[in-house]
Amino acid sequence: MTEIYGIYAILLLISTSVTLYISFYSWNKRLNPNAYLFSLLMGAVSIWSICEALQMASVGIDTKILWSQLSYVGIVFIGPFFLLFTMSYTDNKKYLNKKFAAFLSIIPILILILVATNPWYGLIWPTITPSSNDPMSLLIYGRGIGFYVNMIYTYILLVAGVLLLIQSIIRNPKVFQKQALMILLATMIPLSANVVYLTRYSPVIGLDLTPFAFTISGVLVAYSIFKYKLLDIVPIAYNKLFDKMGSGALVIDSKKGIVDINKSAMELLDIKSNFTGKNVEKTITQFKELYPLENIAHESEMEIEIDKPQKIWLEILVTSLENNKQHLGWLITFSNITVRKKAEEDVQKSLEEKEMLLKEIHHRVKNNLMVISSLLSLQSRYIKDEASKNIFKESQNRARSMALIHELLYQSTDLKSIDFGKFINTLTGELYRIYISNQNLIKLNVDVQSVMVDVNTAIPLGLIVNELVSNSMKHAFPDDRKGNIEIKFCSEDENYTLIVEDDGIGFPEDVDLYNTNSLGLRIVNSLTEQIDGELILDKTNGSKFIIKFKEENYEE
Repeated sequence: MTEIYGIYAILLLISTSVTLYISFYSWNKRLNPNAYLFSLLMGAVSIWSICEALQMASVGIDTKILWSQLSYVGIVFIGPFFLLFTMSYTDNKKYLNKKFAAFLSIIPILILILVATNPWYGLIWPTITPSSNDPMSLLIYGRGIGFYVNMIYTYILLVAGVLLLIQSIIRNPKVFQKQALMILLATMIPLSANVVYLTRYSPVIGLDLTPFAFTISGVLVAYSIFKYKLLDIVPIAYNKLFDKMGSGALVIDSKKGIVDINKSAMELLDIKSNFTGKNVEKTITQFKELYPLENIAHESEMEIEIDKPQKIWLEILVTSLENNKQHLGWLITFSNITVRKKAEEDVQKSLEEKEMLLKEIHHRVKNNLMVISSLLSLQSRYIKDEASKNIFKESQNRARSMALIHELLYQSTDLKSIDFGKFINTLTGELYRIYISNQNLIKLNVDVQSVMVDVNTAIPLGLIVNELVSNSMKHAFPDDRKGNIEIKFCSEDENYTLIVEDDGIGFPEDVDLYNTNSLGLRIVNSLTEQIDGELILDKTNGSKFIIKFKEENYEE
């Protein structure tokens, strides 16, 4: 008989290895509360199994009793952990908290105290007798009041968990039904084995088949974990989420049959009957723009207008459902965006009206500046002093420079910024015609990029270009001197560079760029500070003005 007890011990160790593996695997996914509680449950089962295995392999009554006592560390917590796991798995989380867990632990802790003090009071096992004279023989334990309290308490918790699983099987879709069925089956096998042991119908006197049954349960659970992603895909709040979500939802299988349809979908599509199991393309005709479904990408989003019978707009997301590259079907979610679409139509209309108004404002500002320029031109005709007349002429050009910016804004589709390269070309062309009487002597070279510049930067920068170019054309080439004027403008990332240079007579050595009586240079200095730029003057060969700046983010 000794050999058979060794075989029993080996089988129990196999059971322990299976449940321990599942426990550790689940623990690695413990961020998922279901996996965390399942790991604890499998850990309790493992403690029971390994203690039973060691009890089988032990020689001597005292050693066997010790292992039996230690096995209760796992036994008493199987019921609480099972109930907590099923509560989490089926989303019955109202009482799933530390206080409830502590409450469930009161009786198990009391039972452990009774187990530890059993030699004195015998409340768990009043009697313990060997089943034979074999030193490794099984022990037959009498059953005291503590034993029955633990048994009844554990069975109450197990039955409660089983009822939650049955409820989950009834309410949830197929993929979750298979998970719940597998858990239920894995639960019923050791439960049935335990009933056999309790009713004294065990084929071997004193042998508790429950730990052995956990081997079969462990295999079933392992199959569930890898086949149905037990610890990855769980029916968390499925009914609440699916039925009470504000958006419509359709679950379609790979054959285009409707697996499930929620209440919001039926209301939005004005569906009166249950279409479950019917072909979606033949029944949900409002979605004809989506069909055939197999042509839809892995995930596709669109907006469509349907008749309900009244016309409404829906925003639809079609998601392909896959598992290990196997196509399972589609999930179609949609919501009513009619109010939003109407608001977008109203906003667009308002924007168009404001755009037209802003264009008109730019146009009128340009006209007013041109009027000012014309008035200055008329006034200058009555001035005999050349110095005073030049002041009027320069003011006229400044007004024209700003007018040109507003004209470009009026023509632009973006009313906040202009193509500054285009502005430079136009402005310098006008200044060239105004100031250069003999264009064979002075050559103008413009090398500018097409860069969009915000109006808040464009106006001061435009005036800077006007001052520097005008200054070169008026003063750099006296006495019919030949020469070149070059203008460059470029940007790299968020850094802008403007260069205005000429090979004319240049500035006197004693000229202080930042402290000068020249109105034009003072204007350039002030405007450079306004755009938070850096002004550099190179007097090596003629004059070369370099302005570097970064365009600021202007608030609306």
